[in-house]
Amino acid sequence: MYVVLRQRLQAGEVLNEPLRQPERHPWVAAHQTLRHYLTRLPQRLRVYQPRVGELVLYYRHVAGEVRWDQASQRFRFWDEAGSRFDGEPEWIAGVVAQGPEEKQAFSVEDLQRLREVPESRTAGPELEREQKWTPQVNDDVRARVLARRGYKVEWYPDPTSDDKDYSWRSAYVPLHHIRPFRYHGRVLQSVPRDSWHPTITHANKAMATCALTDQYHVRGRWPEAEVTCRGVWVGSELLVLGDTVHYLIRLSGSTHLKMMVLEAITFSRTYSHDGNPGRAEIRFEGKTQAGETVTVMLDNIIGRRYGEGRRVWFPNDKLGAEVDDVKSARRRSAQEDTRRKNGTPWYLANDRIEQLGLTRFHSRMVDRASTTSR
Repeated sequence: MYVVLRQRLQAGEVLNEPLRQPERHPWVAAHQTLRHYLTRLPQRLRVYQPRVGELVLYYRHVAGEVRWDQASQRFRFWDEAGSRFDGEPEWIAGVVAQGPEEKQAFSVEDLQRLREVPESRTAGPELEREQKWTPQVNDDVRARVLARRGYKVEWYPDPTSDDKDYSWRSAYVPLHHIRPFRYHGRVLQSVPRDSWHPTITHANKAMATCALTDQYHVRGRWPEAEVTCRGVWVGSELLVLGDTVHYLIRLSGSTHLKMMVLEAITFSRTYSHDGNPGRAEIRFEGKTQAGETVTVMLDNIIGRRYGEGRRVWFPNDKLGAEVDDVKSARRRSAQEDTRRKNGTPWYLANDRIEQLGLTRFHSRMVDRASTTSR
């Protein structure tokens, strides 16, 4: 699509027209998911729910409750009988491949525990082999509940390596076992980096990557073009029109964290005289709580607002506690992701498949996305 647009511009055409997205690979489900989020704007969720295609942290099933230990600054197992913390879960990074089968309204309670439902309801798919169960909870009711109400998460392989074996491992995970990958620095801040699961290091490489989705209009005159879209994958997460997002702004010599509701996303590209891609930027436009319209560049976008999630996971944290971790992860990604050219701060992919470097998604093989430059 982009090659054809560039050729038309280079031939002297002035473009101002709608775009049609070619459905050229098995990522159609992601676009359907995007449409789902866009049509639910009036009831935009208060409670964090991961989106299909997003990177998350999760821990596998454990017997007992996991809570944030303020003293050690870690999530640890809570021993109710002894009223003390004892041990901690192993965190894994993965790609959300499927949401819950059961249509439901999540509540704050779901961020804290798995709510049981009656046995009589229709059973979901069988749990995958990688899911381990302890005797205390290995019952049919819980397994069916988790399969219906849980998220299927596939381990994340190294996006820069040809070895994608990790994609073959997955688990059905309840919501309260999941954290947005954006918070990985906060979750693991007291865990030595050499103790992290390899998938977390892999996911870190994707933090300074982006990909547009649902592009719907192009405007341009050689050598410049602008494409507007309804969503963009920024690092670990998907941002769509109507989302409330956090962004950074510099006021009076200091940096402040603000919020806006996304109203427009624009990608602009300037080409060199010989037709090669030149400067590119992504702009986000939105309304603040005060009703002011602001324009924010990609570098200053931190991520989606997670509503009640942050308060449940980190009850004593101030808003924006993860900002430094996000900025640090993006710098590390820019250094370690070998796919980027000419030392650019962001790796701009054609789509989410290429962005994450996947060859398998949701238990199916997928073609590597075209590497044709924008």
